[in-house]
Amino acid sequence: VYLASLLEGSWEGVPGNVVDFAKRDRRWAQGSLQHLRLLGLPGLHPVSRLHFVLGAMGYLSSVLWLLILLTGTGYVLAPVLSSGPSLAAPSIVPPDAMPLLAATAIVLFVPKVLGLVLAIARSRAEFGGVGRIVPGALAETLFSVLIAPLMMLYHTFFVLSIAGGRDVAWVAQERDGRSVGWGEALRSTWWIVGAAGVWAGLTLLLSPPFFLWLTPIFAGTLLATPIVRFTSRTASLRRAGFLATPADTLSPSELLEDGGVRGRRANPNHMFLARPNPEATAPVSTMYEAERGLFDLQRGRAVLVTPSGDDPTARPVLVASVEGLTE
Repeated sequence: VYLASLLEGSWEGVPGNVVDFAKRDRRWAQGSLQHLRLLGLPGLHPVSRLHFVLGAMGYLSSVLWLLILLTGTGYVLAPVLSSGPSLAAPSIVPPDAMPLLAATAIVLFVPKVLGLVLAIARSRAEFGGVGRIVPGALAETLFSVLIAPLMMLYHTFFVLSIAGGRDVAWVAQERDGRSVGWGEALRSTWWIVGAAGVWAGLTLLLSPPFFLWLTPIFAGTLLATPIVRFTSRTASLRRAGFLATPADTLSPSELLEDGGVRGRRANPNHMFLARPNPEATAPVSTMYEAERGLFDLQRGRAVLVTPSGDDPTARPVLVASVEGLTE
């Protein structure tokens, strides 16, 4: 593998809804877990091995998180089921758990607060102004809390399916954003809502204080269907500047029409005029074009090869991979 280090700029749109986001994570999970097979290869730098491990832990950590939650639930509910002494404490937060709770809050929320302060101090205009960035940050924090347990269950299912030998097709994905209907949202979350309903119902019945302790987990999973539905319908909010990011307010050169000549995004959903980039008119490297062509051929796409130079007799050639042919 050769890295074309001279190429500048890249762009990949984030999937616009939870369903497409989960589909992308399914492909990425398979690739990251496959990298673990390379850990035993000789000659790899320790940092490369660490990189493979961290990539896989992005999905394996969800399995560990779910196991911790289920183990804690069993530890609390088992005495009640066996008619033994209940572990339900008068206080929802036992004193011994306060240091762990504080450390978790610091790890989760301090980076968000620092990022908010930095954005207000250095680039408030790119985020739509203080009046938009603060409510947007609060909404992002709320929805990240709700979506985290939802993605935990998705990732756990992905890891189990990969361990079971199920493959996934690397197909084109919707990047411009789309609304998810109630039917699709229900089809993609029914098993999550059902499992969470059983879990939450048993916990509420046998240990109401522990149910309150797990409320953030139950809220995101029991409301999975409306969360998937309504978080896909944010186009009007983004056009109004709510949840705006610099990618919405200032166009990267990779997305400018005519290499930055017109200075406006090709996507009509973006709300502000783009900042023209005079360097965006640089020609694309032929190495990049060749690598992109090979990538397309490997995935069964046809590639039109146009000749370089001024030879009038040269003609474009359509190249396509044909399964079953060998050298």
